[in-house]
Amino acid sequence: MKLPPFESEFDASVLPQIAGAPLSHSTLDTAVGSMPLSRRVEGSQQTLVIDAVHSFYLAKGVGRVVASFTGYTNQVAPAALRRVADDLMRLAVIAVAAVNDAGQNSRTRSLPHTVDALTVALQGTTGTSVEQQGLANIKASVDHRTIPSLKYVHFVRNKWAGHASLDREFDKWADADTVLSIPLVEDALARLVNAHQALADLIDGSKSLKQLAKASHQPTGSAIPMSVAWNAVIPLAMVARESGQRQAQALLDQLQSPLGYGKPDDTDWRPGSEHHRRRQIIDRAVALMAESED
Repeated sequence: MKLPPFESEFDASVLPQIAGAPLSHSTLDTAVGSMPLSRRVEGSQQTLVIDAVHSFYLAKGVGRVVASFTGYTNQVAPAALRRVADDLMRLAVIAVAAVNDAGQNSRTRSLPHTVDALTVALQGTTGTSVEQQGLANIKASVDHRTIPSLKYVHFVRNKWAGHASLDREFDKWADADTVLSIPLVEDALARLVNAHQALADLIDGSKSLKQLAKASHQPTGSAIPMSVAWNAVIPLAMVARESGQRQAQALLDQLQSPLGYGKPDDTDWRPGSEHHRRRQIIDRAVALMAESED
């Protein structure tokens, strides 16, 4: 008997009608080249802080939750949550690696491509060799060819997280064919955060770089509108890390909480909180019921 074809759960009537074609590379090169430098710097920082830092610490926290949780009520949930944790970490590796993309396609928000754009723009100004060297030093500090943890993230993104590569069948470098080193990924992320802060400090202390950003963003010569991410990369990264960790802790609380433990608007489940007090009451009631059944 011939098997029926595998089909989408969506009916064909709900598929959007796509017309035309994407923009050409040359058109996109021109468009990206005309972007204000301030937007490129801020976009690069926001990609790092929002995507990479938050994604990594959420994935790391969820992995810990899944590894430590013992209150499953069926046999399917453990495998499902392990898959969720693995997929989150895979996406986190992609997010961290994206911060450091240095390929020929310069139309990305990566730190190396942002530094390249600033370097080219600085060549047409009265910028000093000190500023040029500062940009070169920042780019060298995140060179995945020379920094072990950045090389590792570049490798596992290309060979595992972002591509279905067969290379890992033969390339056993750094045990990346069998395990993912979370400490190496985190070291790479920390280096990228610090490099972004160094770039923010360099711009803030450079008249030429500040003028470039001002001219590209405000042709009238008015003050530069600083975004919240402009010169506070490390503080924002710490906030993003805490947010990711807190969300993972909230997931654990939810997994441990049958009906009656808390309310949808609870934001504090620490010991001593009203949420925790209700949990203790229900835990004691359940324990007493178990004792009475024995």
